[in-house]
Amino acid sequence: MALVTTTFGNTDGVCVPGNGGTLDALDVEELRALFERHGFVLFQGFNVSLEDFFRFGKRFMHNIRVTPEAQRRPHPIHRGAQTVTSGLHAMNFHADFGQLPNRPDIISFYCQVPAQTGGETFVVDGIRLWDALEPATRAAFLAQRIRQQSVLDRALWTTLTGTQDFDAVKTALEQSPGVTCTMLEGDRMFLEWLTPAVFAPRFSTQLCLASNLFPFVYNGLTTVWEDGSPLDVAILVELQTKATALCTTLAWQARDFAMLDNTRYLHARAQQDPHRKVYTLQGDARPR
Repeated sequence: MALVTTTFGNTDGVCVPGNGGTLDALDVEELRALFERHGFVLFQGFNVSLEDFFRFGKRFMHNIRVTPEAQRRPHPIHRGAQTVTSGLHAMNFHADFGQLPNRPDIISFYCQVPAQTGGETFVVDGIRLWDALEPATRAAFLAQRIRQQSVLDRALWTTLTGTQDFDAVKTALEQSPGVTCTMLEGDRMFLEWLTPAVFAPRFSTQLCLASNLFPFVYNGLTTVWEDGSPLDVAILVELQTKATALCTTLAWQARDFAMLDNTRYLHARAQQDPHRKVYTLQGDARPR
């Protein structure tokens, strides 16, 4: 049976209405094709618990990522079922771990308790963002790569890699083109990744801009041009203006959940109140 969907905001994403039903009747392969085509699927009106959300997500992704508990709090069902980044502050547009060569393909969100004020999530399609940029801006990104320079504390790099052996981490990460790793004082790791800012996402041949170029997201991250010069202020202003204009606002309701192509879409959040409780699950797409 074909899925019933509606369009969703300024994105190419779609909404699947549940009308109080469960997820059991949804065809996984049909949903997979829908997700790969649109990159963003919102599920509203389903009778879904956090446990249901976790089991459903595992049908689409593997290699579930875990972030240190200082940033996200895990749920007892699985270490990878975690709250979103802690704190009540707003966060600018970003892809989760988009400054690393092995970012997760999929990030999914589940709203257990919506905020009483604020707490919206904003999503922007990187394909639409790229198409909206001025020709000179697109030419600048096509002419030169960027350097994503990150300083990761010990808790973060050991959790992300699953080992405390820096030499093993260095060997594994430097297999990716353009990556270099250096150990700093205090067991911190300096990671630099020379990469195009613009690329074809996981499930499309179209170019998109889904790189972490926006401020006020990741502490310890600096992004510069390939030659080491800072990114042009005018380009950063244009990116912020265009992303804000193109974004779609997701005002969470209890038991809403969404799947996002983390290689194509950027997301942000508004300042939130302490009531909001949103969980996330992120990992790599399961092969067909």
